[in-house]
Order: sequence, then C-alpha cells, then structure tokens
Amino acid sequence: MTTHSNKQNLTSVLLIAGMLAAPLALAGPGKAWGPSQDVDQRLARMSEQLDLSSAQQDEIRAILEDQATQRTLMRETMHTRIDAVLTPAQQDLIAEQQAARLERRIGQLARRLDLSPTQIEQVRDIMQAHGPSDMTSGDARAQIKAVLTEPQAQAFERIGMKSKSKRGGPDAPGRPSKPRGDQVL
Repeated sequence: MTTHSNKQNLTSVLLIAGMLAAPLALAGPGKAWGPSQDVDQRLARMSEQLDLSSAQQDEIRAILEDQATQRTLMRETMHTRIDAVLTPAQQDLIAEQQAARLERRIGQLARRLDLSPTQIEQVRDIMQAHGPSDMTSGDARAQIKAVLTEPQAQAFERIGMKSKSKRGGPDAPGRPSKPRGDQVL
C-alpha cells in the first residue's frame, strides 16, 4: 500500500511539475530553443514585420532578454521548490528518469546522424553540461554542431526543423508567418 501511495504521490508531483513547466515551454516562438536564440529569433521576426528602428530593437532586445532571464529563474525556483518536497528516493527516481531520457536522445541522434563513438561521447558531455531542461538550447545545438561533419550538421538542422513543425511553431508549414491582427508577437 505504501509503495502504491508513494508512486501516486510521485506521479502527482511530476504531473504538477509538468503543468508548471508547460507555460514556460510554450512561452513563445522558438520555445524549444534557448533564451538567447529565442530573443534573436523573435527580435529578427519583429524587426522584419514591424520595420523597427535600431533604438526600438535595442529596447525590445532588453525586454526580451529580461523575460528570458525571468523564465530561467522561475524554472530554477520551481525545481528547487519541488526538490524540497520530494524524498531523496523520489529525487533519485527523477534523476534516473532524466538520465534514461538523455541516453534515449543520444541514441536517437547517434542512429539518425551515424555518429562515431567519439562524437557520441562529445554529444553526451555537451548535453550533460546543459542539463535536462536546456538540452535543445541554441548554445547546446551550436556546440553539438561543432562536433559534427557538414552532412551530419545539415541533417541535425533538418531534425530540429521537423520537431519544430511537429510542435506547430509559427514557422511550421501551414502556419502564417506574418502576424494577424489578433496575434501576439
């Protein structure tokens, strides 16, 4: 009974954590990318669509960077608060699940890109350094691309574009690239 109750409690905590993290993940265009890439992409899109002056671009960049920093701090605070509620065994279970997810992602990349054993280790080191919630950041992607051959890097970019279109990002096929009157940049 206690094991079932512990599993239910852990499932509830993980469900709540996912619900809290979802708005952060869905915060805007380029959401699966890191904060700096998100800022650059959003600013470029806004500049093109709205013909922003350089002064406006500077002010908007500061706003977007501040927002990205706040999202990062909120995510870190959330993880700290959740960790304080979990038992050490539950924290270990989360760590095991994250490690398994990391290995699955590395395995998928290794198969899709035909990575050498050396490249696999380099990619693993990069992904571990960036942590589970930041494995697709612009910085991590750039570092991963640096260890790939040119054909692998091109395939890696295609993989990223496919996953972005599956998430239904604003640049996904069939989605408008220009804002409509009711769209928020």
